[in-house]
Amino acid sequence: MPIGLAVWRIQESKATPLERSAIANERLLEDILAADISLLGIPSRLLVIGRQVVTTYGGRVDLLCIDEEGTLYVVEVKKDRTPREVVAQAMDYGYWVRGIGYDDVRTIYAAYRQDDFDDAFRNTFNLEPPEAINVEHRLVIVASALDPGSERIVTYAQVFGVPLNVVFFQTFQEANTQYLTRAWLVDPIEEISNSRTVQGKKQQEVWNGQDWYVSFGEDESRNWEDARRYGFVSAGGGLWVDFRSRVTASLAA
Repeated sequence: MPIGLAVWRIQESKATPLERSAIANERLLEDILAADISLLGIPSRLLVIGRQVVTTYGGRVDLLCIDEEGTLYVVEVKKDRTPREVVAQAMDYGYWVRGIGYDDVRTIYAAYRQDDFDDAFRNTFNLEPPEAINVEHRLVIVASALDPGSERIVTYAQVFGVPLNVVFFQTFQEANTQYLTRAWLVDPIEEISNSRTVQGKKQQEVWNGQDWYVSFGEDESRNWEDARRYGFVSAGGGLWVDFRSRVTASLAA
């Protein structure tokens, strides 16, 4: 359900509520996140690789990030649009980002920082960039609130493995000081785990009853080429196994 927060200042055993306030403008929140993306609270460390990235379809991704495994994160900050429009926009960006490759990431980062992406990745994560970039991507909507209809859309999408989540930032005022609070619609660790589980199930094909797969160990008494040539599978090195099923189609592949 939509998140509501309240903040109190405790002084001399008395709790005084802080007044809810509005951030000066949503561009300021984007500036804050670009300067320190860890404020999102994503479990993985992130590197911002682009800001206001123009997509193939003319949209602009507020912040594009990457983690140490090469997963891309689209971060969309709500600006003068209804929450439903933001959800639709984020999913449209998801359609675009799924086609991003290594060279695209390098180009986007060079335009953003006028620097080399590989060097930035090493400096940030103390690792070499992974060979496979963007095997996964995630969509993050940044908002102060979410109406019930938009929440239902996001929840429905998550049920079917769409990697979409919402993080809420709200501000409170005390004298001349503003405080920023953060809460997630769904815990990001749980959301990532659930989406991977659903996607894994969708990728698993129903067995056709004909093709078989085996793990075939090679040693001095057997080798894979003989198995393919003569059409057999053998097991050994442990308890006796009576394996009489002849495998032909898969071994000949």
